[in-house]
Amino acid sequence: GTVRGVDVGLGARLASGDRPRAIRVAGWGLLEHEWPESLGVPVSFEPPPLPAGIVTLEAPPEVAVGELLVVTGRVELGGKDSGLVVLENPAAPCDSAVVTPARPRFRLSDRPRAPGAISYRLRLAAPGLPPAAETLGVAVRDWRPPSVLVLNASPSFETTFLKHWLSDRGGTVEVRTDISRGRTRRERWNDPTGTGSLPGSFARFDVVLADPASLALLSRTDRTALDRAVRQDGVGLLMQGTGAGEPTEGFGFDRVADLEERRVRPVWGDQPQPSRVAIAAYPAVLRPDPAVHALMGDGSGGVLAGWRSAGRGRIGVTLVRAPSRWQLEGETAMFAGYWSELLETLA
Repeated sequence: GTVRGVDVGLGARLASGDRPRAIRVAGWGLLEHEWPESLGVPVSFEPPPLPAGIVTLEAPPEVAVGELLVVTGRVELGGKDSGLVVLENPAAPCDSAVVTPARPRFRLSDRPRAPGAISYRLRLAAPGLPPAAETLGVAVRDWRPPSVLVLNASPSFETTFLKHWLSDRGGTVEVRTDISRGRTRRERWNDPTGTGSLPGSFARFDVVLADPASLALLSRTDRTALDRAVRQDGVGLLMQGTGAGEPTEGFGFDRVADLEERRVRPVWGDQPQPSRVAIAAYPAVLRPDPAVHALMGDGSGGVLAGWRSAGRGRIGVTLVRAPSRWQLEGETAMFAGYWSELLETLA
């Protein structure tokens, strides 16, 4: 038989022992807690046609200031040929996408620039359709960069861009650069009470950024202290660049060209699309390893950056050589996204 008013009548009929041979649910069905625990009969579901409009919508409930907010969903066009989905923040439209019956899904994004609660509006416009809109609330939390210690075997152009970007956002940064044998230049931002010796400094930071040459110059005492800070205190270690020869800190590399460097357009998790500017990278990719988590790709199936667990901490490596070019070419969002992805993953 057909059971109607199923949310009330089904439980009573089953409790009385009057069991139907089959159940056909019409309309929108039931919530999970409204179904009896055990039915023991076949159930079929006949949903009605979806009305025209935005029928699914997914977005994170919370993002950080400057983080990419990605909104995805699907529309029902009600027989129309195409439509336009527009994402609006309180100030203005920020993204849009064309949808068709063959491509009903959309992906829109925005980067909130201030903390607080933001109410977004999502509109679907199509000729001959009544206006359709949905609202979306997102909590935007203030973002403070992790504290970073940079170890350089020699002065670095890339470090200059990174330290200004971090310190301008309120991040604690310390840069230690080897000038000559036994001589080290030390610079600090937003950290007036920093300690002097390296063994006592590592655990104060969220991430230590180093190149292989600077790690090789560490004394045995300093290297032991760094390993302890990673494994016991949960400090992240990021190695920026390698010769891509022998395995380094548990990472293996495969060369992809007989060059000193190559040009790549890195891609990672929440990017809507690769950058328009190709930047310098080592001519290698990370060798596949079950213990290594891929973090960034080269757009051709190779992995440019990854990380692995080390006790309570994480160790990462990146083969990108010159992210500063994004800043120089005006792609500041790519520069910020690159460093945010690496540092937040390892911190």
